[in-house]
Amino acid sequence: MCRYKIYTEHLANSGWCTCSRDVALRQVPKKPESVSEMYTLLEQCHELTVEERFVLSHMPVPGEDLPRPCTAPGCTFAHNRSTAAQELQALLHEEAELRKVDTKAGKAAYSRWRMAHAHAHRNVQPGEYGAPMIHVSFSNVILDGLHMAELNLPKLPFKHAILNNASDDAREAISQLLKQWRHPLDTRRKDDNRQRAQKWFTGEKWHSFCAGTAGSPGGPVAIATLVLLMAQDMQLRGTSAADAAPAAAPAAAAAAAPPRPAGRGRSMLTAGRTPTPAAVPLTATRAEVTRQPTALELAADPADLAIIRELFGSRAETIINSLLSFDGFFIWYFNLKESVDHDAPLSEKEAHALKNCRAAIDMMEIFERSSIRKHGSFMPHGAIFKTTRDIIKVGDICGATASLPWSCRTLRRSVSRSRAARVARRCRARARRAVAS
Repeated sequence: MCRYKIYTEHLANSGWCTCSRDVALRQVPKKPESVSEMYTLLEQCHELTVEERFVLSHMPVPGEDLPRPCTAPGCTFAHNRSTAAQELQALLHEEAELRKVDTKAGKAAYSRWRMAHAHAHRNVQPGEYGAPMIHVSFSNVILDGLHMAELNLPKLPFKHAILNNASDDAREAISQLLKQWRHPLDTRRKDDNRQRAQKWFTGEKWHSFCAGTAGSPGGPVAIATLVLLMAQDMQLRGTSAADAAPAAAPAAAAAAAPPRPAGRGRSMLTAGRTPTPAAVPLTATRAEVTRQPTALELAADPADLAIIRELFGSRAETIINSLLSFDGFFIWYFNLKESVDHDAPLSEKEAHALKNCRAAIDMMEIFERSSIRKHGSFMPHGAIFKTTRDIIKVGDICGATASLPWSCRTLRRSVSRSRAARVARRCRARARRAVAS
């Protein structure tokens, strides 16, 4: 079993499964209540084999001269074996023609061509670009649990639940506060010359931020302080009902104003026309929408929620969702870190995988609320499906992946073996340090 950075395999969307973008990002699955229901849920997310990726990319499987018939719905590529070779040559010629155009428009056309194929072929891109470079089925690949848990997932609530609700002044105050805690970040907006390398912590910095070391007051205190700063900023820049009333007055006056009289000559133009029938007054019915609280909100202390709602009024839900987003992440994270041994019985692994699956679904649900369904990360989907499968397979994925061979996708065919060995050694050392901490 190997551990790879899968996104380098040129698969669209998540990079490890056939789920579409809408399914992976926006559809929160129902929480399984038992191990059997968990296995049924996992069947909804398919991991491609090496042979499937060759077939869907319209490339020959190694050791074969002709491509196999494509299995994507509606695709007839190579179904006629007498013309399969010509179809392959036409595909490779078209790919070469698109790839050699080095302009911005040419690169965009090449990307659109690949993505159009991927959307119809279970995320697999066509030709040489989409052919597998690492001949390993994704069911035998472990998703990097440490990278996902300490770099990708905690960034979602920080960005969408805190920064996206903060004004530029509040972002600057957050940046100054983090600098005082010796955990500096560039919290400016992307269009405000933000330094990309400083937009999020390293794994080591995130760990010390949560643990309350190296100047940090500790995860709960630090996060509550940042959310309170954001909440106060929302209160200061809000609009009260009294301020909104004068603005509504001109609109009401305009609505009540008499119609503009016809100008000179206008009545002559309209004299021969059929008179317009009287307007039918519009009626509308009001449908009450019942708000459905998230699972994490239902599990929270009602007294705490009542205090927040009393203090912050209409902005309380935004603040509650912000706090619950971090709760959802940490519930999932600590369950992942506790894990089970590699040689534990399958029933023990399945029980732990079920806990992971349920916690990850709760986390995805609250992330959808706090980001207003706008985040673009596939990591919650990976936590639900891929990480659950990995726990069933190896138990402790954080410890297991650190001891397995790591091949970064800086290891391309053009990279020398010596450089590849150096990169692999650095990656393994980094993983061991992260586990030790």
